[in-house]
Amino acid sequence: MDIYYNQKIKRWSTLYQTDLTFGSNKEKLSAISSITSDCIAFHVRQTKNNIGPIIGVLVSYNKKKKLSGNYRLFMNLQKELNKQGGLVLIFAPEDISETEIAGFVLDPKEKRWIHVKSPLPHVVYNRIPFRKTEKQKSYQYAVQFFANKNIPFFNPSFLNKYEVYAFFKEHPVLKSFLPPTILIADKNALYNFLRKHKNIYIKPAEGKKGNKIINLKINQDYSLTAKTSKEIKEFSSFIYFWNYFKSADDPSSYIAQKTIEAAKYNGHRYDFRLLILYDKNEYVLKGVGIRQSVSQEITTHIPNGGQLLPYHALRTQKHDHFIDTLVKYCGDYLSDQLGFFGEFSIDACVDIYGNYYLFEINSKPMLFDEQDIEQARCKQLAKLCYQLGNFAIPE
Repeated sequence: MDIYYNQKIKRWSTLYQTDLTFGSNKEKLSAISSITSDCIAFHVRQTKNNIGPIIGVLVSYNKKKKLSGNYRLFMNLQKELNKQGGLVLIFAPEDISETEIAGFVLDPKEKRWIHVKSPLPHVVYNRIPFRKTEKQKSYQYAVQFFANKNIPFFNPSFLNKYEVYAFFKEHPVLKSFLPPTILIADKNALYNFLRKHKNIYIKPAEGKKGNKIINLKINQDYSLTAKTSKEIKEFSSFIYFWNYFKSADDPSSYIAQKTIEAAKYNGHRYDFRLLILYDKNEYVLKGVGIRQSVSQEITTHIPNGGQLLPYHALRTQKHDHFIDTLVKYCGDYLSDQLGFFGEFSIDACVDIYGNYYLFEINSKPMLFDEQDIEQARCKQLAKLCYQLGNFAIPE
């Protein structure tokens, strides 16, 4: 069925019917006898006398006071919802009031985001793009607000690489896939770790997209070679590297991780990107992407010169078994520790000796470049939101 939003008077209505409600707080809808030029139609579903679902997507304001987020993902999700009914509502924590939200929805005809006043959503999908926002009081208020209203909320936060490593280290199965890792507390801890493993990676504990990653190697004469995706630097001793490392005046925490000699294909290393979503009572694999380094060997991320490979080009039974194991255990364990995650992605690899490693988990996956994976993702996200919002799942 269709619902109408009148931009002039900022009101939601239906044609003729007067017994329908909208949103999780069941706001009573007014009935109209005709559609004016100020009305925009949206396709929704009905369960009992409530219509929706309204899928709240939580984002945040940037420095220019504009909402910031992955709008391509939001548009793709709305495109999927258009097939069966449902509404994506984008908003920030500051846009919440007791009975309504001031946010943006996608005009289905004009394909532009328009400002609306909406009832409370049936489910909230956390896509805040900045870690600092999740540490602010406004975000904490939003989380508590939806909890008090019994509105399902998924993907509670960004993940810290070392915290994930620490509690996965306690898992009886997953611990075997973790490369040796430490939190860099001081120069002695890093030096001892480097002396032990000879070749390591230094990564921000809260980094993304392969930024600020350093590959550090100690040579036979105790000099050091530090490589990033952009440059190579030589240091005559560890203390010179440490002074350089600390001179950046970066307050971020860093981890050190033993370098894993990843398997190669056509002379370049590759790794796995797994996309996993929740479906009813279990986590399911929605896609496997292969990322391969090309212009440099530090990272396989596409923005840093990596390239895509189809999984079928490298697929083996052992790869499948490893991936199935991660899917089986990671989602449940992650949600048990930190709160419910409706989706996440995993970076993993196999080394030249056939050993498998889990590098990190991303709680807010970016768009996959593989179109079939993105389509499967949005279809499952829509299905998940129907489930959580207590709307019948379309066949």
